[in-house]
Amino acid sequence: MVNTVLGPMETSEMGRTLMHEHAVCFDMALKKAFGKKWVDEDAAIELIVKELKAAKEYSGIQTIVDATPINSGRDVKILKQVSEESGVNILAATGLFAFENFPIVGKSAECFVKLITEEIVSGVENTGIKPAVIKCATGPQGFTEINKKLLLIASEVCKQTGIPITTHTESIEAVEQQNIFERNGVDLSKVIIGHTGDYNDVEKLSDIVKRGSYLGLDRFGLDEFNSLDNRVNTLDQLCQKGLINSLVVSHDIVVVFDADYDDFSELPRKRAEGRTFNYFCKKVVPLLEKRGYNAADIEKLLVDNPKQFFDNCG
Repeated sequence: MVNTVLGPMETSEMGRTLMHEHAVCFDMALKKAFGKKWVDEDAAIELIVKELKAAKEYSGIQTIVDATPINSGRDVKILKQVSEESGVNILAATGLFAFENFPIVGKSAECFVKLITEEIVSGVENTGIKPAVIKCATGPQGFTEINKKLLLIASEVCKQTGIPITTHTESIEAVEQQNIFERNGVDLSKVIIGHTGDYNDVEKLSDIVKRGSYLGLDRFGLDEFNSLDNRVNTLDQLCQKGLINSLVVSHDIVVVFDADYDDFSELPRKRAEGRTFNYFCKKVVPLLEKRGYNAADIEKLLVDNPKQFFDNCG
């Protein structure tokens, strides 16, 4: 079983799954202060539903993991509504991004472990919606003492609840993330090291898998971090090493991101020009097929591996 925003679901019902996406990311305090001037929630929901329906229709996507943590604008009520209206299953996240602001600096790790564990057990914000993954991150500042504290928090929550971890990386710092998780007693098979498709060092990526973790090749189409050719080459080389069972794919799309516009009315046009949840099936799958990958291989990346990951955490 796995928790969705509509309740528990058998992992066999997940189907084609994108393992690292974002419906919304916005500053909750600014949203509260400026209301529709900051984000038109009704229009945002309509836009997200439209994109999810398109992914379901074209690519057969049945599930997305929304990897937005608590302090990056996670809104489980929006996730619930768009899941109901689109017919796409959504798995929500808990955990904290790598911001080093006053609450994160000042409060103890034990305080956050208690609060995050409570929302996994009892539900988020009195909604009854229970997260399926713990998000944590190492940002451009690297492994500061505060960042190590955030990874410790994720480790402790994972051990206490059994909920798996999915991470954000910004350099090939994945090995050190693994080291911290391992030192804190985390089963590394319950960890997806995210954004590893940004890097081309296949030997280092292979070592991450050999220690037990999954690789999140989850930024397809984000060419500013790595080219499509490089991303496909990395995926291919990892598969040639026999590691296909430990790879999951996605795009790291944020449908409604308040940093993307000055006026919310600009967003639909920008989204129409940007990447969609169909990118992997439209752009990547044909390239893999030219290299000899068959339907079963594609299903392994989109269906079997996500199911296996959550089954291992049950």
